[in-house]
Amino acid sequence: MRDPAFRRDRRDFFFARDGAPRRRQGDGDGGDGGGGGDDAQDDGAEGGEVGAEAEAEAEAAAQRAEALHAVKAAFDLLEHTLLADGRAWVLGGAADAGPTLADIEAVWPFHWMTGIPGMLSDVDDNGDSTATTTSTAQQISSAAFPRVYAWVARFQAAVGAAKERVRAGRVSGEEAARILLRSGFLEREEEVGVDETEPLARACGLRRGSWVEVWPTDYGAAHRDRGRLVGLGPDEVVWETDAGVRVHAPRLGFRVRPAAVAGVVAAPAAGEGKEEGA
Repeated sequence: MRDPAFRRDRRDFFFARDGAPRRRQGDGDGGDGGGGGDDAQDDGAEGGEVGAEAEAEAEAAAQRAEALHAVKAAFDLLEHTLLADGRAWVLGGAADAGPTLADIEAVWPFHWMTGIPGMLSDVDDNGDSTATTTSTAQQISSAAFPRVYAWVARFQAAVGAAKERVRAGRVSGEEAARILLRSGFLEREEEVGVDETEPLARACGLRRGSWVEVWPTDYGAAHRDRGRLVGLGPDEVVWETDAGVRVHAPRLGFRVRPAAVAGVVAAPAAGEGKEEGA
């Protein structure tokens, strides 16, 4: 609790909104024998702290309400547009045809949110559901959005059935690495390349073979992957590691920079200059 890094990451917990340390009841400046003036000061500080905490709780409740509104709008969109005609999957098709890539891309936030108890329901100060005081139309539930919930359940059933059909063997990490390194590349060489007219390539001077760092823009950015740039286009970036493994990442949500610009002096990869795949 006294670690500076711990306190810095939790500043809102330890400090009031004006930046002053939060004070607890009895933390007077005069020690155990503090006078009445100190007691009055403590009472005032405690009252201010309670007020700040109440304000923070009210703001958190407002932000949750706004988030639920945005989520409900997404449920509305699916329920009354894409799934309104009773289709089983986003792009149509019979239920037994199974999901397509469009379903995989679209379903995950709804699958995630509906699978966590309490995430999509309003709760009062005691932690009790307010479902009894909120109209069904204002709730996010299977009653309000039957098509969306049925779609999520259908997708989960399809995934479960697919898992039952697959019987994968177990291999060690070392064996998995050998299998990967012995295999060829999935894409043909003409299918990947660096578009040097692309704005980022022009701004950073990127070309095929440039040493780059790639990292996500939301979280997990402490670790940055490095390698030789193999492909850069409108939808994805591809780089090759020292081990000869090609890593693909979407352009959306990932940042690409020359390794030198990122403050890294990258040495050439072992075997650089050999034909790829050798």
